[in-house]
Amino acid sequence: MLTADDLGMDNGDFVFFSVELFTTRNTSNTRPWYRETDSAERNQRARRAYEALMVVQTRIPESSEFSHFKQALQETARKEFEFDYNTDEVNPFVSAFYEAVILYALAINETINDGFPITNGSYITQKMWNRTFEAYAMHLFAAFGSTV
Repeated sequence: MLTADDLGMDNGDFVFFSVELFTTRNTSNTRPWYRETDSAERNQRARRAYEALMVVQTRIPESSEFSHFKQALQETARKEFEFDYNTDEVNPFVSAFYEAVILYALAINETINDGFPITNGSYITQKMWNRTFEAYAMHLFAAFGSTV
């Protein structure tokens, strides 16, 4: 972001995006622009430049349902795969994948109940469109052609 400041690109005409796929609650930083080893002037420049930065990151659910899911996942990983999470956090992509499997399973069950074969991908896909369902983490809505 200091380079953006050097180039005069932090004046509001430009916006910068940082996509942080693997963030956790433990890495939240209220001053990401601050460097203890930098001068006060350089930190001030960085702070101003960071005003042009949009940070996109995964949301970590805080519901009791998610806490139970996380505990069950960690226990299963420990017992079945001898994998021990060194931190308290479960990668948000694990929960997103779980929810995608739930959505797919709901669509498969409905496809079978409607008398269609599970090889009919178009029908299964339509069963996933425009539906709402409860997952452990949040209320989800799958719109036409969208992803959960």
